[in-house]
Amino acid sequence: MRITNGILINNSLNNINNNKTNMDTLNTQLESEKKIQRPSDDPIIAIRALRFRSTLSEIDQYLSKNIPDAESWMTETERVLENTVKVLSDITEYCNQAVNGYYDTTNKNTIVSQLKAYRDQIYSDANADCAGRTIFTGYKTDGTLTFTSDNDKKYEITQKFSGNAIGTVNKVSNGLDISGINDSTIAGTDISAIKLPTQVTSYRIRLGYDKLEAGSGATINLIETGESITTVTKTSTDIGAYEPGAGEAYYLADTGELILGKDVYKKLSEANVDSEGNSFKITYTKKGFNKGELDPIQYFDCVDKTDDNPDNWVTYTSRKQDIKYEINFNQDIKINTQGKEVFNQDMTRDLDDIIESVNYAMNVEDKKSRIEKMYNSAKEGSTEQKKYKELLDLCDRELDFAKKNMETAFTYGLSVFNKHQDSVSLAEADVGAKLKRLELNESRLSDQQTTVKKLMSTNEEVNVSNIAIKIKEARSIYDASLAAASMVVQKKLLDFL
Repeated sequence: MRITNGILINNSLNNINNNKTNMDTLNTQLESEKKIQRPSDDPIIAIRALRFRSTLSEIDQYLSKNIPDAESWMTETERVLENTVKVLSDITEYCNQAVNGYYDTTNKNTIVSQLKAYRDQIYSDANADCAGRTIFTGYKTDGTLTFTSDNDKKYEITQKFSGNAIGTVNKVSNGLDISGINDSTIAGTDISAIKLPTQVTSYRIRLGYDKLEAGSGATINLIETGESITTVTKTSTDIGAYEPGAGEAYYLADTGELILGKDVYKKLSEANVDSEGNSFKITYTKKGFNKGELDPIQYFDCVDKTDDNPDNWVTYTSRKQDIKYEINFNQDIKINTQGKEVFNQDMTRDLDDIIESVNYAMNVEDKKSRIEKMYNSAKEGSTEQKKYKELLDLCDRELDFAKKNMETAFTYGLSVFNKHQDSVSLAEADVGAKLKRLELNESRLSDQQTTVKKLMSTNEEVNVSNIAIKIKEARSIYDASLAAASMVVQKKLLDFL
């Protein structure tokens, strides 16, 4: 191939241009400290850079938003559960002291007042919120677990049970009534006609609320078969309210209880259970809720019938509502604890039983005190005094039953509130374990963030010292190419003639 001067000159110019391009590239890298300026410079570096940036963006999202938000939510949950455990522990201590006889009659009012205070405290913490979102209400973070004021809402509530929910209750039947007895009527009172106070033990299902709608009644349905059991509506003060026939079931609307006969108890306790462990359900209606009472939409299947127009009724279905946060790549964590998992309705209902037994005992003691005053004011040895003495004997009998029932209530309370405490402690431990897991993920992500940033730097950024050396080399090469080219272009045609 013939090489002409033109070819030499063109090749020299191309080489000079390539050297200048190399110098420009190195200068740009030195000034920007980046290996490439556009994806076409090096597609592999560009693709890796996009992947690193995407990964780092996700890590930043986890570290700066998801994890801190989840941590604050669960920290608040842990604090509330810790307080609840303390309250339940105090209630257990009260029950323990009462069982061991540390409380006499003069202290009963103090017991009732303190237990009522604990009753209010149990659910007041359950309305706690985190950044304006209530933490125990599942997806309904704009609501509260309990009502914050008295209201006239009306709900038809369906509550599901298993056979284990059926317990027993002790009541005094034929309690002494002295409302019409005084010094002017005692002489004509036939003491022998007054029935003896007796102790009655009944099978009972305790509903989630008291002060229910009597007119609406209550229906019991077996879940597996759909069989319905008819109930008879009564009040707790009716004669025989706690003594149903074998095939009967009494609905006590004022106390929120179903009292079962032996045959009904057997049918319900032996009924087949569904996949959730429930065997029957009870539907009842409650209108009007007091401040501090549980909102039924947080606990049960129910229909809001507050509006008289059926078209405006709202149906709520009870279901598991887990709030999950993604805290790492393909890892999420449940941050919420639903109120019904720890603050179940039995907590306050168990307290109500204890308070009711103490109040009943105090009422009988007050009744005995009034009879004693009338007895002491009557003429010694008179017929009136003898009748008062018979009344005192009847009252002592009733008081013995009342004290025994109160002791039983405290004994049961000691056991059941230990269980409530264990349940809440277990939930607290679960939250603590999740916080530990959150902490481990945060540490791992921090390390990963550092690694990704290092890889990004390695992938995109240049070594300034090396580039400075390369620029110096490139400049020397460029100067050499200029010198070499000058030797080629200075020859003329006459030089070859």
